[in-house]
Amino acid sequence: MVAILTDTPLEEIMEHAPPRGYPYLENETLVHGCIKLAKCDNIIDVCQQGCADNLNQRINKLMHTDIDWHVYMVADDLYPKIDIRLFLFVYWYLAKGDNIAIYLDVDMPPFGPETMTSHIDISVKKPGMTPMWNCHKVFEDVIYHFTDSSKTAHLHDTTMLDRMGEDEYFDKDHFQTGRIPHDDLSLDELMKLAGNCLTYTTVYDYEAVMSTLNSFGGICSDRERNALERYATPLELITSFEKYWEWKKRGWQGPPMTQGPSKYGNCLVRMYCLYSSSSVGELSKICLRGEPVDNNLIGMVALVDTKNVKQS
Repeated sequence: MVAILTDTPLEEIMEHAPPRGYPYLENETLVHGCIKLAKCDNIIDVCQQGCADNLNQRINKLMHTDIDWHVYMVADDLYPKIDIRLFLFVYWYLAKGDNIAIYLDVDMPPFGPETMTSHIDISVKKPGMTPMWNCHKVFEDVIYHFTDSSKTAHLHDTTMLDRMGEDEYFDKDHFQTGRIPHDDLSLDELMKLAGNCLTYTTVYDYEAVMSTLNSFGGICSDRERNALERYATPLELITSFEKYWEWKKRGWQGPPMTQGPSKYGNCLVRMYCLYSSSSVGELSKICLRGEPVDNNLIGMVALVDTKNVKQS
């Protein structure tokens, strides 16, 4: 279960949609783009059984806060995890509220007395960065509490939440981070939608990736140890990140680089995926290699159709 805790009722700022139905117990679903949440009344009932204090008191005791918390759970029927979608949601929410927490409950009683907490002020985060301090690994059974002391959250573009809500999964069962555009979307248009939420975008040839993936037998295939050598390599890396350009000057043998516009800007996007260092391992499922990985930075891979361009 992934729980979302806020100090402002999300019913006031998110769209309302019908519930998922049996066997789920929520009365409605709250939606913002690809984010779907449900009021967590059943968790409240479980946590209060046999407890002298109520859930709100328990949470405040764990987090050393004094807040009237509203508790929700992610309601998208996907494998529970803290991913890029929720990182962007943190920025979106903190442009409206003051406190938000994310909690992935796996092995411990929900909000039990041994639950650890991590307090993070996102005001020092520049656009293109995750809200985490160290995003190499997101720990389970830890409450991540985010605040914004300098009110900088509005500087982070979060339009991709809306776009991902419109597009289908590349593979809902095995590669949930990938999205297939529902319309003719060029790489330039995708980059414009992403805005400053990314530090870099790595471009791949869709046909080459799918050919490689099919040669292995699909996403869930067993692969030999040297399989990485056959994975698809990037056509281009799009970034203004100074570190990469410094490496380039020193002879770094990475993919062709540009600060934009892209050589493939008019090509149609067949699949895209946002990632960070905590989720980059997912990309190997679809036979990609060569993507940049930096702690706390957000990247995107885009698989483009080099034989089809969008006519202006």
